[in-house]
Amino acid sequence: MNTYKNKDENDVNTLAWEIARQLNETEKQALLQLRRTIRILGQEIASDVLRQTLEVEGQGGMLTNDGTRRRTPGGVYFQLLKHRVGQKEFFKIFSRVKSQQRQQTAQTAQPPPPSTPFNLVDLPDVLQAVAQGYGEASTVKITVIGRPANVVERGDVVIFGLVNDKAPSLPKGLPAPPAQTKYVVLVARKQWTKVSETIKDQADTLIIEGYPTYTQQHAGITVFTTNITTKKQQAAKRESQQAGL
Repeated sequence: MNTYKNKDENDVNTLAWEIARQLNETEKQALLQLRRTIRILGQEIASDVLRQTLEVEGQGGMLTNDGTRRRTPGGVYFQLLKHRVGQKEFFKIFSRVKSQQRQQTAQTAQPPPPSTPFNLVDLPDVLQAVAQGYGEASTVKITVIGRPANVVERGDVVIFGLVNDKAPSLPKGLPAPPAQTKYVVLVARKQWTKVSETIKDQADTLIIEGYPTYTQQHAGITVFTTNITTKKQQAAKRESQQAGL
């Protein structure tokens, strides 16, 4: 691949900002990587990866490798980019930024102040202080992964329950959540038809994205599904996208 050593810096910055705008990227690290991508690979490849990213987003996006959440547009762009560059170009684009971050972190890191551990039994007292003012939640979303044991159909809605009793890996200092949480998942019939045959495979698993809420009729979390797929459907989609690169 050609290295554009004499690329006019104004053109590089202009294209980098335009790609960042379309990806909704504002982080300094992403902008540095975009500028480096243009300098090393050229405007044509950088713009072509943007085109592919917008196509992937238009088809429902791309999940992270563990399948637990959808990548950001910027995450999709850099994931596609990794398949377009060799090892040498990859190192030039990505490694320097990570090295700078580690140096900055080492220079600014300070020992955390001592704190009193928080326990969930203290939550009622804390809620009195929280209730003095709630901020606005602009986006609320939950991802639930699992297999239903029993599916009930009511009109245009498919309903099933899931239960989680596995302790998550939480950051140090957070208290352990309740031992078990129940979820009731509501799926539009039109969405369900896209996965109903695939999920018959006992080795497959549903990936559900939705809006979580509390309902008095259910002692748990009710999930109103906005998007549903399966792990095998996602894997097949990734293979198809990579084959088209």
